[in-house]
Amino acid sequence: MLGHLDDLVLVPLLVVLAIRMIPREVLAESQAAAAARLAQGRGIGLVGAGLVVASWFALAALVVLFTVQAFR
Repeated sequence: MLGHLDDLVLVPLLVVLAIRMIPREVLAESQAAAAARLAQGRGIGLVGAGLVVASWFALAALVVLFTVQAFR
């Protein structure tokens, strides 16, 4: 239980620290590029999102398959 509590506190703090370590110029340039990409209608590609979802389903299927075989 304590390990999960540590994760709930440490992970957000480390994310904030990592973001603060990015130089302001780089962050501003990246945000401008992302805004321009979204303005062009080129957001997250459906093909890429589909591949990620398919990968998760395949991984879940393998876990179920190996678990079922282990308990036979």
